[in-house]
Amino acid sequence: MKKIIKGVFFNFLIIVPFILITRVQALSVDNNNITIDNGKSANILLYANTNQDVSKVDFTLVFSSYDIEADFIVNDKYNDSISGTMHSITFDEAKSGKILLGTVSISVKSDPSELSGIVNIHSASARDNDDNVVNLNNQVINVSVNMITITTSTTTTSTTTTKT
Repeated sequence: MKKIIKGVFFNFLIIVPFILITRVQALSVDNNNITIDNGKSANILLYANTNQDVSKVDFTLVFSSYDIEADFIVNDKYNDSISGTMHSITFDEAKSGKILLGTVSISVKSDPSELSGIVNIHSASARDNDDNVVNLNNQVINVSVNMITITTSTTTTSTTTTKT
């Protein structure tokens, strides 16, 4: 009986902190699959969803092709420290719920050699007021290119002047 009680107690000590640390916390975007015309761009909103008060969110943003590039534009309310591909967003005061972090701006070259690519937002975490790390899930945005033919037409107009 003592072994059973010890086993239950030991499992309780392991499981409860694990549940508290790994509560579902997430990054989210409005759209994970997008089609963009060549030579055009699109914006996708990036959110942090957490039920804990957090004061900072970190993530890395990379893209798979230079034909389809992505950049992060932080929400004007927050500060973004950038180090290479790593973004570190700090809030003036702790926040919880669905927090709009900013916009992922994706642009496609006019004459791309690749017609699909991904934007990967990974290594995401948040920090609470006690400086505890809250892990956030990754987000992948799949981008397809809709090739359109860009035609330019030039119109020539002639004017004639006559003297009388």
